[in-house]
Amino acid sequence: PADSGSGRLELANWITRPTNPLTPRVFVNRVWQWHFGEGIVASSSDFGSRGVPPSHPELLDWLAGQFIDSGWSVKSLHRLIMNSRTYQMASVDDAMNLATDPSNRLHWRYSRHALDAESIRDSMLAISGKLDRTAPDLHPFPDVETWAFTIHKPFHAVYNSNHRSV
Repeated sequence: PADSGSGRLELANWITRPTNPLTPRVFVNRVWQWHFGEGIVASSSDFGSRGVPPSHPELLDWLAGQFIDSGWSVKSLHRLIMNSRTYQMASVDDAMNLATDPSNRLHWRYSRHALDAESIRDSMLAISGKLDRTAPDLHPFPDVETWAFTIHKPFHAVYNSNHRSV
């Protein structure tokens, strides 16, 4: 019927329903992908029948259960992954393991992956000796009153670029 709405509310309710097993698994997989460069489900945008099956389904289910048991605490999930033996492994090759599992699907070493822009920025400032590691004194964004609006730079403002905001 025309008065039933777009269905977005129903979709949102389904996604956030506590009994929906898909939401915590997808979230856990994304966090795993953030830390390791590839998710437990490699096709992280497709958990359906056309997607790649999980490389370690029991691990994915266990992490999702821990995530729910922690009250959906993202901090606890990050801590759990980062304190794991898998995360703390070196990225050194081992001839026997390399011959057995060259793609590292069994996580016998930490796989190298690209750094995010923030890490590259911090590395460059640290190498040059210009990284300011002290906490910022002010809010990371300047007061609205100090903004300078022009035609070519509508939101031009002066930022203390060597400070991290987080």
